[in-house]
Amino acid sequence: MYRILCQRLLARPLTTKTLSAFVSSDSTTNLPNPCIAMAPDTNHIVCYHPEKPHPYEFTKPIDRTDASFAQADSDVFSGQVRQDYENRFYKKEVTKKDFRLETEQLAQMFNEHPAVFRQTPKFDKIRRAPQFTKPKPDRSGI
Repeated sequence: MYRILCQRLLARPLTTKTLSAFVSSDSTTNLPNPCIAMAPDTNHIVCYHPEKPHPYEFTKPIDRTDASFAQADSDVFSGQVRQDYENRFYKKEVTKKDFRLETEQLAQMFNEHPAVFRQTPKFDKIRRAPQFTKPKPDRSGI
């Protein structure tokens, strides 16, 4: 069974010499056991290990009535997190200096010239957009 399962993982046929299977210690599950397969040319190795079932003990809710959680709400760190969250969505206007630094960072990141990332005014974008005529109404009542 393990050899067949591992043979399905590889496109090439495997020999019994190059195939080794390891039995899982958990025999109560119906999932296939982990196995390791090696191709005959020894260039490819496939490792298959199914996910183990999660114990129920770890799925219980965390008791948040502990005093340490109440202390964490008034902590300086939570205020910093709240401030970062608000600044993430309510940013100030980007100045020319900020934009120049962003442009240089993008140019280095993508190995492009900084002119690629220049700002284009909205009016120029609208002017370059294809202009379509408005469709005539099908009926006079619309």
